[in-house]
Amino acid sequence: MLVNEKEALAYLELKIANARFAHAPGQLTAHQQREIKLIARRQFILEERVLASSEAQQIVLTDATLDEVFFRQREAYDSTQLFEQALSQQSLTKDGYRMALQRELIVDAVLETVAHRAKPVSEQEAREYYDRYPERFTLPEKRRTSHILITLKDDFSESEAQEVRELLNVIRVQVMEDPESFNELALRYSQCPTAVEGGQLGLVPQGILYDELDAVLFKMKIGDISAPVLSPMGYHLLWCKELIPTEKKTFAEARDVILQKMNIKRKEELKKDWIRQLSRVAVQDRSRKSEQE
Repeated sequence: MLVNEKEALAYLELKIANARFAHAPGQLTAHQQREIKLIARRQFILEERVLASSEAQQIVLTDATLDEVFFRQREAYDSTQLFEQALSQQSLTKDGYRMALQRELIVDAVLETVAHRAKPVSEQEAREYYDRYPERFTLPEKRRTSHILITLKDDFSESEAQEVRELLNVIRVQVMEDPESFNELALRYSQCPTAVEGGQLGLVPQGILYDELDAVLFKMKIGDISAPVLSPMGYHLLWCKELIPTEKKTFAEARDVILQKMNIKRKEELKKDWIRQLSRVAVQDRSRKSEQE
């Protein structure tokens, strides 16, 4: 690997700054710059250990692969000029950037090689996970809901609130007599952006709307029109149009997703264990050298 430590660190700082703060290192605060330098230094040390492993000696990275990734990263900038400017600010040449990128890709390839040693999750393990966490495979009850909202000022008076409630009660009577009129009345009176769609909120599970609305909506029957309900936005009329009951996915329906997630987790854990082992070996080597000196 021909890239030197200074270039490798400059590349890592540029990458980390963009990922964490969406800015080049030179645009960050002094505190942020210290943070990315510390992270870059830790990453560099980790990469050094990975590249010194026997697994790294087996990796072959083609020029075509390197060219493809380099092109994609350059295209992430709005122009070639901006890309070159970012490199210049980090005292990085194009060749230095490519070599640092090559180093990173080899490290990634080593970790993927290690990850592929993970034993695939069995059907039985997936089933045990499904049985252990039933709540993760249960779809919550939902209500198809529309509403009419009339807002109130932050410092509204009781007389203003009473006026709004009376208007909504009149609207409620009209809707109860003719449910088909709801869309038109929402368009005419509602001060929510959903008014243009007849006040439709769609299928709503608990926890999406204000607590005050949830408390009323999830006690309503299909077709019910609520009395005026006060939320931090103002007063609402709620129309419960449909109820989708709680539903639990079968194991057959959840199986593929469970296997995928468990296999990913197992591979990540194996990579972390392997890296920890590299770190332990590095510490032991330093200790032996100190004793010999």
